[in-house]
Amino acid sequence: MNRDNFVEDLGLLVEELTGLTRMAGRILGWLMTSESPGVSMPDLTQALHTSKSAISTSTRQLMQAGLIERRSVPGQRRDVYRLRPHLWRRLWLLEGEKYSRFYDLAEQSQDLLADASDAGQEALQEMAALNGYLAEELPRLIEQWREGAPRAGSKRSVRTRKGSSPRAWEL
Repeated sequence: MNRDNFVEDLGLLVEELTGLTRMAGRILGWLMTSESPGVSMPDLTQALHTSKSAISTSTRQLMQAGLIERRSVPGQRRDVYRLRPHLWRRLWLLEGEKYSRFYDLAEQSQDLLADASDAGQEALQEMAALNGYLAEELPRLIEQWREGAPRAGSKRSVRTRKGSSPRAWEL
């Protein structure tokens, strides 16, 4: 895979799966594959063929999420953007917050169970149970991984059939 394809594919995945913008994903992809530890805004606009405002909006979003940081470089007039350490851990912990919010909403809606249909009751109960479980377990899984689970370069992967990944509808 070439760099441009990786950057575009990561942009699409980030947009689809995290709620961040496609441009934010593209910026992450570019920073991850950059030879330099920091990239300036003009370099990002040129590399990603986009406007300064698009880069500004997306880098702000990434900084607020704690995934990148802006730094000054001694002797240079322009700041650079660089990846924050452990950005994937940070991103998945942000996902865990989503599970907590779904769980909290389900818990607050317990008084609605009595009047809900059987299917509705089942969905509300599953919403609470599954999201509560995921909110508790995701930080533990990340910690287990941090303490010694397989690292980059591991051949460990999940496949359901040749060339495919598991999908929600296959559950």
